[in-house]
Amino acid sequence: YIRTRFSLVDQVHRVDFPGGSRQQLTFFEEPIGEVVRQNQGGTLALTMDKGGSEFSQLFLLDPDSAVATMISDGSSRNTHILWDKPGTRLAYHSTRRNGRSNDIWLVDIAHSESARPVLESPDDSLWVPVDFTDEGNSMLVQRVLSVADSRVYLLDIANGQQRLLAGSEDTPSANRAVVLDRENEGFYLISNARGLGAELAWQ
Repeated sequence: YIRTRFSLVDQVHRVDFPGGSRQQLTFFEEPIGEVVRQNQGGTLALTMDKGGSEFSQLFLLDPDSAVATMISDGSSRNTHILWDKPGTRLAYHSTRRNGRSNDIWLVDIAHSESARPVLESPDDSLWVPVDFTDEGNSMLVQRVLSVADSRVYLLDIANGQQRLLAGSEDTPSANRAVVLDRENEGFYLISNARGLGAELAWQ
């Protein structure tokens, strides 16, 4: 699945094999933002702008029928979508709680009314999901306070507790989480914590 712009806005296309032709799946008036394929399935989760407001909404798209169903509230800003490993839940950044705060929300795709915040941002910093652990009880999350100060946490989904993994208030550095390792015992990140420029690291 790819995004391609033939006219005014990006649309979702499918390419069945290397070098194959593109088959356009969506024909919306608004541009497609993020597109992420479901783990263990074929459904696509995508974001789409609303009337040029930059308040992107969250949709589920059936690639066979090209029917898109909105599962966000229609008014908040929603970005950084992430499937859990079984492909039954989506985590994403949303301003839904109060229209301002950059929280992390979680929804069971079979029950869109189940959407709830699992991390409420206490200030103006941006929080986004990065990766689920295999069992789905915890999540690697990213907090961005500024270009020079970003931190990585492990979030307990049940109780909302966060454990700091990278970054520091005392010695700020830029740390961008990439993915958990296969054993869920560490994670990969890009960091300048050593003062040597951006480096790919495991921690």
